[in-house]
Amino acid sequence: FTSGAVPALFLVHFVAIVASGVTSPPSTHAIWVTHLFFAVALLFVAAITRWHSIVPFAVIPSALAVEAWRTAAARPWYEEILLATILYIPFIVYPLIVGAKSKSFRAPAR
Repeated sequence: FTSGAVPALFLVHFVAIVASGVTSPPSTHAIWVTHLFFAVALLFVAAITRWHSIVPFAVIPSALAVEAWRTAAARPWYEEILLATILYIPFIVYPLIVGAKSKSFRAPAR
């Protein structure tokens, strides 16, 4: 299950990025919730499977989502900051939630 879930979650995150750049995109809130859901789902899979090494790579689609949001249309600056905040909060909270379980995984030193 997990070996297929991780690539699928990355793929659907990129689909959401493309969907936010079409000429008549879905509503702002739908795009934000979709990106947040996929980011949290990737972190959830990483926590359950202890594949903590995918977490740094999970930041890439979130960063690309913010950049695509910024360049797709003329939107107010505060929407870009709000989207970035919404997407990066799970990555800030992830180590706090996983906590002691992730202390055994310290790359490259163990």
